[in-house]
Amino acid sequence: MRGEMKKKQDEFFTGIYNETYNDLGKFVSRRTRNPGMSEDILQEVYLEAFRHLDDLKTHENPVGWIYKTAYNKIKKMNSIYNRHAFYETSLEEGVDQEVWDHGELVELEEYRTALREDEYEILIKKYVEGYSHKDLAQVSGSSVAGSKMKLSRIINKLKKICRIVLLFVRF
Repeated sequence: MRGEMKKKQDEFFTGIYNETYNDLGKFVSRRTRNPGMSEDILQEVYLEAFRHLDDLKTHENPVGWIYKTAYNKIKKMNSIYNRHAFYETSLEEGVDQEVWDHGELVELEEYRTALREDEYEILIKKYVEGYSHKDLAQVSGSSVAGSKMKLSRIINKLKKICRIVLLFVRF
């Protein structure tokens, strides 16, 4: 009985692998910033598929699941590649190490004037340093729900500012 179930799982995985591999390979290679990453991403995608085989078998669109997983892996790998490229460039050009330590801080610097200092720090802790809502709550001395609400309000504030800037630019 168990051997038969294993055989069905293997057949399902082999079938979905054969059905998607070539097109997924093209999809991935067109979207990666480093051609050498394509094989690594494909391997990660099919490993993830194998780990979640039971869920994948009952999923309404297993091919879509595979592509969405690939998209997320590409996004993650491109982000890592960009960070390394920035780091290598910054070393060559003599960029201050403090700028590298905060990575995306350079991109978020423009928000500093639009936000209060505490709001800006929360934004940096969440999106640059990778704090969870639980960690943010501990740092700010609030509940997890309070942390989520603060972050939501900060993002809404930034959205309003962006809309105002866009309206101003149009005229």
